[in-house]
Amino acid sequence: MMTPTEYLMHYVGLLIPAKWKDYLKHIVKWEVFSERIIENPIIIQNLPREKSKILDVGSRYSQVPLEMASLGHEVWALDIEEYLFKHKNLKFVKGDIRKTKFERGFFDAVTIISTLEHVGMGETSYGDVEERDGDITAMAEIRRVLKPGGIVLITVPFGKAKFLPFLRVYDKARIKKISQGFKVIEEIYMLNDKENWGISTYDKVKNIENTHHTIGNAFFMLQKTKNPV
Repeated sequence: MMTPTEYLMHYVGLLIPAKWKDYLKHIVKWEVFSERIIENPIIIQNLPREKSKILDVGSRYSQVPLEMASLGHEVWALDIEEYLFKHKNLKFVKGDIRKTKFERGFFDAVTIISTLEHVGMGETSYGDVEERDGDITAMAEIRRVLKPGGIVLITVPFGKAKFLPFLRVYDKARIKKISQGFKVIEEIYMLNDKENWGISTYDKVKNIENTHHTIGNAFFMLQKTKNPV
């Protein structure tokens, strides 16, 4: 027999729209118990100090675009699926980062949190068009829409490089491939030690065997070089 509280939660659940149920399930599983708990603060603390035009890629379930907008930045949230949050400083654009309609040099900064590894992975991931080097194509488009000297803040699974059905795992060689036309300004490595995420070192994560349950992760700040590609 259900308790009064369980009855209340059950009937409240019936009133929640399906899109919000999907969001809430995702938040509990991936935003609270995943690498996002350490990635998101790193992204926020490395944002430009001045008010900027920022593109967030893969925004669907993320609260980061909302946080950036609340800090006064002018934010565009880009995803192949709908984005639920609203803010006066936030615009949503439905689309694929590999080909956008943004003007060349439009943005001061781009954030792409736990997303690049999924771009081009097709039906096994988020159902986009399959392309093995989709991450490289995405980064070329990001470079196009960034101003000279603009920055990209990226987080990706990191360890022994591999292609899994759902995502790519990055190593230094793959980072070099995706960062053509950029300079690495900062790198931070993260480790999931028995479900406890913390800052780590390259040496401790470089040989990790990641699966869909990420154990090693990395943050990179890249700056667009001024020389044309």
